[in-house]
Amino acid sequence: MPQFQTALPSPALPSTRRLFQTLLVLWAALCVLTAGAGQIAPPVDAAQTAVSADAAQMAAPIDAVQVPVPPYSARVLDTSGTLNTAQVAALNEQILALEADTRAAVVVFMLPTTGVEAIEEYAMRVFEAWKLGDTKRDDGILILVATEDRRMRIEVGQGLEGSVPDVLAGRIIDEQMKPRFQARDYAGGLQAAIDHIGAAVRGDAQPVEDTGRGVTPFGWAFLASLLWGFAVGAARAHRKWKWKWPMTMGVAAALPLVAAAALKAPGLAIVMLTFPVPLAFALGFGCGRSRTLRRVVGGIALVICLMAGIAYAVGANSFGLGLLYAAGGAVACLLLGIIGAGAYMAFKRSLLEFGVRCAVVAGIVGYVAFKNPPDLLFMDWESWLPTGIAAGLAMLFGFFPGSVSTSSGGGSSSSSSSSSSSSSSSRSSSGGSSSGGGASGSW
Repeated sequence: MPQFQTALPSPALPSTRRLFQTLLVLWAALCVLTAGAGQIAPPVDAAQTAVSADAAQMAAPIDAVQVPVPPYSARVLDTSGTLNTAQVAALNEQILALEADTRAAVVVFMLPTTGVEAIEEYAMRVFEAWKLGDTKRDDGILILVATEDRRMRIEVGQGLEGSVPDVLAGRIIDEQMKPRFQARDYAGGLQAAIDHIGAAVRGDAQPVEDTGRGVTPFGWAFLASLLWGFAVGAARAHRKWKWKWPMTMGVAAALPLVAAAALKAPGLAIVMLTFPVPLAFALGFGCGRSRTLRRVVGGIALVICLMAGIAYAVGANSFGLGLLYAAGGAVACLLLGIIGAGAYMAFKRSLLEFGVRCAVVAGIVGYVAFKNPPDLLFMDWESWLPTGIAAGLAMLFGFFPGSVSTSSGGGSSSSSSSSSSSSSSSRSSSGGSSSGGGASGSW
C-alpha cells in the first residue's frame, strides 16, 4: 500500500521578515517622536501669537517677506544696534585707511536677520544694489552679519577673488570672526577680519592651501557608524552568532552613541540611528545571507569608489555637482525599483498582506503630513520635504519585507532579502559686481 507524505507547513515567520518588521516598527516610532518634537516650542503670549498669525496671512507671496536692502549710506551700516558710535567710527577709519592704501572698497553691514533668504542670496542682492567697488576693477568686499540668525558672510568682488579666494574668506570667518562673535566681541571680530582682508589684498598674507577635500570629524563618525552597522548586520547573518536580537541592536547602536558623545552632538546619534545605521545593518544582514546581494553591493561599492576617485582627481568644483546629481538619481531609481518589486511580491502573495502594508504606509505618511502640512498649491516646495521623506522611507521599510517569500512542499522553505544603500551667475552692471565668491559661517 503506497504511503503518502504530508507536506509539513513552512515556518510561520522567517527570521529575516521578523527583522525587517521590527525595524519598521522602530522607524515608525521614531517618526512619531520626531514629528511630535517639532510641536514643542517655547511658550509665547497671546499677543505675539496673534501678530505672527496676522503676519503669516498677509505674507502670501514669498517675495513680500524679503528683507529690503537699505540705500547705501556709509561704509559701516549697523541697523541691528549692535555697535556703539565709537566702534562704528573706529571701523570706518580702518576701512578708509585700507581704501587709501589698496583702493579696495570694503563695506560692513550688520542687520538683525535676512528673513526668508539665505545669507548668500541676500549678500548678492546687497552687492548688486550698492554697486560696491570700481566698475573696471570690481574690487568691492561686503562683510555681512545677521545677528539674530547668527550668520555672517564675506562677499568678494570678481576683481579680488584672486587675492581673497573662498578658502581664505572662510578661514577669516572661522579663525578671526567666529571666536570673537561667540564672546560677543563683534567690533573686535570685524576689525580682525578687515585687517586680514587688507593683508590679503596687499599681498602680505601667506598663501592658503585649499583644505576643502578633508573629511570633518562628523563625516568620519558618520562613515564609521555606517561601516559598523554593516559589519554587525553581516556578522548577525551567520548561524554562529549566538546573541539575541536586543543585544545585537545594542551592539549596532553602540558606536553611533559613542561617536555622538565624543563629539558632544546628541543630534548626530538621533540622525544616524533613525535611518542610516538600520539601513546599513539590514544591508549587511542581507549580504550575509544572499550571494547575489553581495555581488550587487560589491558592484555598487566599486562604482562609488571609482566615481569618488575621479571627483578627487579632477576637483569637486567641476565634478562634484554632476556627481551628486548622477548618484542621487541612480540611488532614487534603485530604491524605486526595490519598492516596486517588494510591493508586487506582497500583492502576488496575499491581497490582505498588501492591503495591510499599504495602510501602514498611508498612516505614517498621513501623520507626518498632518503634523507638517505641505503647500497644496506647490508654491513652497520645501514644505513637501517632510512628507516626501516620510513617504519614501515608509514605502521602503513597508514593502521591503515583501521580497521575502516562503513556500511549502517536501518539508522545505526558502527566504531571501535584498536592500539598497542610500546616499542619498555671474552678474555685471555699473559699479562693482560679485559672482558669488566668498564664504559664509555661523557662530
